[in-house]
Amino acid sequence: MPYAELCHYEFTSGGREEVNEEKLRRWKREQALFMQRSPELFLNGDPWLGPNLSAESEYFSL
Repeated sequence: MPYAELCHYEFTSGGREEVNEEKLRRWKREQALFMQRSPELFLNGDPWLGPNLSAESEYFSL
């Protein structure tokens, strides 16, 4: 059975937004802009989320 493990180290290079006020403000602006430009992703759900994945859980299922 094929198996893959993906690791994404979000804060490895950029640092955490919570510790730096400027980074936190920038992150909030970017988040608001993304939500403004793509409201359908928040209303209809992620169209690229595969049927074997869940937005609520980190575990996949068949």
